[in-house]
Amino acid sequence: MLTPFGKLVREYRAENNQFLKNMADSLGTSAAYISAMEMGKKSIPDGFVDKVAAYLGVDNVGLQQLKEAAERSSKRLEVANKKLDWEQRNLVNAFARKLESGDISVEKGHKWLENIQE
Repeated sequence: MLTPFGKLVREYRAENNQFLKNMADSLGTSAAYISAMEMGKKSIPDGFVDKVAAYLGVDNVGLQQLKEAAERSSKRLEVANKKLDWEQRNLVNAFARKLESGDISVEKGHKWLENIQE
């Protein structure tokens, strides 16, 4: 199944009559690797979105759309507060896994946050 990033990149390629193989050659990677990123089987490396945007010739709005789609497609959770210790990061990741699996609904997550902020 295509990720949001994969869908958007394929749309841009179709609009510009670009082929996956040509894009891969231009970006110095393989078509299989780009396809795996589009399908969510491989992580999108840092800086790759900018390279894709430049190749496709998208404007700033298109670049932002690609970045947001890549973020929504990422399976990696980055904790912005680097001051958290291992136990705290582990707790954040456990909560994220519960949300991802559906064990906790977004609504219940919000209620939980409201309760701990009191």
